[in-house]
Amino acid sequence: TSTLPHEITHLIIAENSADRALFPRCFNEGFAVMMEPKPHRDYYMNFLRMRLKSQSFIPLSELIVAKDYPQDPEFFYAEGYALIEYLVQQKGLKETVSLVRLCNSPSSAISQLLKISAARSLDELEASWKAWIIAGAAK
Repeated sequence: TSTLPHEITHLIIAENSADRALFPRCFNEGFAVMMEPKPHRDYYMNFLRMRLKSQSFIPLSELIVAKDYPQDPEFFYAEGYALIEYLVQQKGLKETVSLVRLCNSPSSAISQLLKISAARSLDELEASWKAWIIAGAAK
């Protein structure tokens, strides 16, 4: 109920992205986690809220350019999912899914994130995203 939807989402993204090797890994995992059952998604959000309250997080600028999984991959999955869910809730699914076609490098990912979110900078986006996470808006 969890693994199959997650892995199928990776295949769909690979078929629809401009260059899957350059598509940000955090977006890929974020979309994949979004297809998992609600208890799994809730787990990631609760896990992330606890980590953010303790000031432990991967800055958005590092998350977007990450090529490999960090030592704590669960946190990476949680942040990737939270970012995608934040965009879906704030701007809609259609706008968020456009990332799959439009992001083929870290710089295009950053510019598309800023465009979709209407944030003036990554710092502004990160601040509003973290506030949304802590407030529990994805419950």
